[in-house]
Amino acid sequence: MAQPHHIARRNNTGFTLLELLVALALMGMLAAWGLPSFQALGERSAVASEVNRLQTALT
Repeated sequence: MAQPHHIARRNNTGFTLLELLVALALMGMLAAWGLPSFQALGERSAVASEVNRLQTALT
């Protein structure tokens, strides 16, 4: 009697190239959207620091 041939199935558990590209595109869009906010935060902080320095110098 012939033995049945069992095809070994590999359980691939990684991400596909398409999934990685979509995730990379989403992270790029989020970074592009959030970067101006962080730059404005730094500018506001610099202005507040300078105002405090001037107030200290005047007192």
